[in-house]
Amino acid sequence: MRHELLHDFLVETRSEKPAFVDARIIDAGSGLHLGPTTVDVDFLGAPIVRARVVNDGDRAVDALVVVDVEGGSGVTTRASTWVERLAPHGARAIELFCPAALQPVSVHWSATLL
Repeated sequence: MRHELLHDFLVETRSEKPAFVDARIIDAGSGLHLGPTTVDVDFLGAPIVRARVVNDGDRAVDALVVVDVEGGSGVTTRASTWVERLAPHGARAIELFCPAALQPVSVHWSATLL
């Protein structure tokens, strides 16, 4: 509950700044696609990555989705989330918070079916 309240507060105060949009759709294999992606930076300088996960397969999937965010100075940070029971031909929005402050310039996705 606290997490949701903090998130709502930060959204209302407009404490995030847009970094970039990556319009690519990444084929993660087995019918799983990631993207497009938007990346913002929070008031502490940490990237927030938002993307769409689509299951183009014929069966529900569970997947561990990982994003590597590269900063302009070559520093990289990583965040991950578990996408549970994504229905066949279904889609879901995901939001990942990265633990390090950096100015993001690119993202690299990977996914492992569970």
